Amino acid sequence: MTMNLVFVVPYAMTGGLAPHAGLAATTSIGSFINAALLYRGLRRTAVFTPQPGWGRFLLQVLLGVTLMSALLIFLKPPTSAWLAAGGWTRSGWLVLTVGGSGVVYFATLLAAGLRPADLRLRAVL
Repeated sequence: MTMNLVFVVPYAMTGGLAPHAGLAATTSIGSFINAALLYRGLRRTAVFTPQPGWGRFLLQVLLGVTLMSALLIFLKPPTSAWLAAGGWTRSGWLVLTVGGSGVVYFATLLAAGLRPADLRLRAVL
């Protein structure tokens, strides 16, 4: 919230374009900081200890997210075409873009060797 006040409010008050983008960015940055602090606290108190295989899992997910994002950027229609299109056309583009990107994400995870069984919670002995 502090970052929103420090960065977005002055930007909006000076007439900057699209202050909502700054709001989204500072909220995301704040979320990353929060996650990092939580991770550090859990590690310090030994509540969480990464198990073997987390590095590989992280790389698999990162590859999937990268390819999914690339497809989303590639399939996104130009803003002018989006605004000129009717509701049904927009809905179709949205379904194809999001659905296709989801298929690419999960196909990438499978191709990288991640299986649904790898996501099951295992009891710690």
